[in-house]
Amino acid sequence: ADLRRLGKLVIGMFIVFILLSALGASIMLPAALAFGPGIGVGLQPPA
Repeated sequence: ADLRRLGKLVIGMFIVFILLSALGASIMLPAALAFGPGIGVGLQPPA
């Protein structure tokens, strides 16, 4: 039972990490585009 709880905790943290990184990307990308291509090039993933 303890191992199962640990697994749920790890999965929960993993989901939170993915959501946070997606949120960060959605905030950083428009900001980089707004500030100009000079800054945006480093942050933009290839299309």
